Amino acid sequence: MMSLFGQFRAACAFLRRRRGAIAPVLTLAIGWALPLAALAQAPDCQKPGAADAALCAKLERDKLPPAPADPAARLARASVSAATDETTLLTVETPGRLSIRAQSGAGVALQLVDMMTGPGEIAGEQGVRDGRLDVLLDRGVYRLRSLGAKGAIGEAKLAVLPFHSAGVAKADLLRGGEDSAELGDLAQRSYWIVVSPGEKVSVEAVGRALGDLRLWRNGTDLVDLKPAIATVEPEAGHPMARLRVEGAAEPGLYLVTAYGGAPSVWADGNLKSPLHIRVGQPQSLVGGWFEGSIGPIGSLRFTIPPPATYVRLELDEPAPAQLSVARGNASPEIAVIAKASRQPVAALTVAAKGDEPATAEVSGLQGQAFRLRALNPSDTLRVDAPGPHLVAVDVTGEGGDELPATVLLARFTKGKGSVVASKALRIARGEAWRAKFNLRGPSSLIFEIANSGPVALSTQGIGVRAVLEPLLGTNAPRADGKIPQQWDVEAGWYTLKLEPVRDAVGVIDLIFGQPGLAPAPSPLPSRTVIDFGLRNFDKGAYYQIFGNSGPNLALGPRARKLPADLGAGPLIIEQQAQIETPPPAVNEEAPAPPPLPPKRPAAGTAPERPASKATGPGAQKPSNQSAGKPAAKAAPLKAAADAVPGAFLVPLRAPPGGAIAAADVNGRPIAIILTNETADKDGRTLTATIPASRLNRRVILTWSKVAPPSELPVVATPASLPRLAPEEPQFFDLARDESRAFRLDVAEGGLYRIETLGRLKTSATIGTTFIPAIDRAKDNGAGHNALLQSYLRAGSYRVTVKASDFRGPSWTYRPPCEPE
Repeated sequence: MMSLFGQFRAACAFLRRRRGAIAPVLTLAIGWALPLAALAQAPDCQKPGAADAALCAKLERDKLPPAPADPAARLARASVSAATDETTLLTVETPGRLSIRAQSGAGVALQLVDMMTGPGEIAGEQGVRDGRLDVLLDRGVYRLRSLGAKGAIGEAKLAVLPFHSAGVAKADLLRGGEDSAELGDLAQRSYWIVVSPGEKVSVEAVGRALGDLRLWRNGTDLVDLKPAIATVEPEAGHPMARLRVEGAAEPGLYLVTAYGGAPSVWADGNLKSPLHIRVGQPQSLVGGWFEGSIGPIGSLRFTIPPPATYVRLELDEPAPAQLSVARGNASPEIAVIAKASRQPVAALTVAAKGDEPATAEVSGLQGQAFRLRALNPSDTLRVDAPGPHLVAVDVTGEGGDELPATVLLARFTKGKGSVVASKALRIARGEAWRAKFNLRGPSSLIFEIANSGPVALSTQGIGVRAVLEPLLGTNAPRADGKIPQQWDVEAGWYTLKLEPVRDAVGVIDLIFGQPGLAPAPSPLPSRTVIDFGLRNFDKGAYYQIFGNSGPNLALGPRARKLPADLGAGPLIIEQQAQIETPPPAVNEEAPAPPPLPPKRPAAGTAPERPASKATGPGAQKPSNQSAGKPAAKAAPLKAAADAVPGAFLVPLRAPPGGAIAAADVNGRPIAIILTNETADKDGRTLTATIPASRLNRRVILTWSKVAPPSELPVVATPASLPRLAPEEPQFFDLARDESRAFRLDVAEGGLYRIETLGRLKTSATIGTTFIPAIDRAKDNGAGHNALLQSYLRAGSYRVTVKASDFRGPSWTYRPPCEPE
């Protein structure tokens, strides 16, 4: 009988002598030394962005342990009867993955029996097909059952074949990335990876002959994470298996091994057997926008941070593609685009759940280009805080034959509203607006009617009911009912609401404006964002963004106060293209005089630059509102004295330390200059200078904690673990959710009892290097402790104890003591 706290008398006497002191904590220290000369020449690989990255990578590879050797095993018999059930023994001399096969003319099934885990699955079918077992086996002796078909003639040949490494274990994916190689049947490929504290494991692989994907801690202990299996077809007519391993794992060094299997059938006779593997967490869609193409794995995954709830996939034209979105552990929502779809769009809405992000996956054929958008849809946003704000509205679903987006920014004070900036439709006396678009359900449009008088609506196509409503306190339109869909209005802002009759869906040809006009249809815009730029919001007033609505139209209004606090979240900036003006011709006969030195602006002011080239939050933009409408004031910005003309200047706040970076929507870095930094007790204020761009682009500024790359963890061998022995209790401390591992060597097979005794609710697991969990127990012993009672054969085991709850004044494991 074995117990963590099998003998208590000596322990209690020790505790009495210490007058109730806590139990000693077991510690293990592992150190290493390098020659002084090597230390002097070694690069600082712990510094982020170390210059000698290649040397650092080589030093890491040199520290990696060797991968396990190829397995070896033998069968006691090479053949069995094809007509009866028989048993033979399998001896595994070197552990690893083995393929056990039967070959007969009738069909013989196989089943492996382990003394600890019992009978395994049956492979093959009696009288139909022969069995094949591809299994991971530790060193030892196993029983192999053959199941024959009654009446069959002859014998079945038995064979055990080892899986061989197709190459050395690679370190290319140590800290994430992708790799492609070949993987055939009875072959395996391995990659070292590092799991840092707080991270989860995320590994996926696709292959024609991919049979299994497993994770080994330190390259020796199998992790209890089984792969999710699916069949994908990144290339038409070439089905491949996709295996994905995800979940929590202790920080440390792991070996990911992909094992081959029977290859998928390809009708074109192609003999290639590719393997594609990807390691790392999904890319964050922090800017709400990604444009790219699907790779050889057949899918791309993204993390969508809150508050986005609407995700939209767009292709250039209909093609097979799928969008799936899930939040947390919920089942994913799925939307599909088929080759015969009328529009190449798939959209999903996933309800918010606190601060929990969502995960989106885009699947399709290799090389398929796509656009992915994510936003928090709304047709209004109110802002009460005064000061400078960057204001914009994200747009999806616009363009082609779709309903256009119409938005405006209004200011409210003392109950009265006025428009600050507008991207609404405008009609004046003698004008009308006409467009043809798909009306997919109840929809609306915002109009500015510049002059008082009659306006009328005429439509062709599906039938609609129309309502015209004032938007900003204007008197309601008057209609006498004699002429349908005609109103007498005052100048102002209005919302035209359209509701299809009998829920009809189709194309509508709409004319709205002065009665009797029939202009040519206006081209419909196709925008991804409507940028209102920098607006200085007055104190004592509030501002509100209004937008129209439609079933296929999604708007995401946003207003970010400056200086933008990057500690609260990323800042998204819409940067307009900088138009370069060619330099004037120089008269060669009369050389131009040398240029005057540039004037340095006073502190706190922006450098002078041509108005035509001014961009960014500090730029003056042409007013687009009607006469008499108050314009938002330009906000003063602190800029670098030597800023490049056309550069984009934005004031920021950030926590102390860390790093500020800029990137575009596809994650490509953008070089920025940080100046005018001042620190205070809550953080720091500074100015970011973003260089001019030849193209319109979305710039995403983020702040992150700078943590140096974690060193390769020291590989703990079984011999380095604390050893459990009969009649020798172990005393140690555990914090909440902390775990501790022990080595248990069993010299003789039998029934063993292992238990914890302390003031914690605990769980315990016992396993081997190849069986992560032979038995588990949680909160089933005395005082909510863990109690394991398992049959163990001779060998080495790993016992893991984990604390899950605290129930007392101490975090210390103690044995129960007898009263004095």
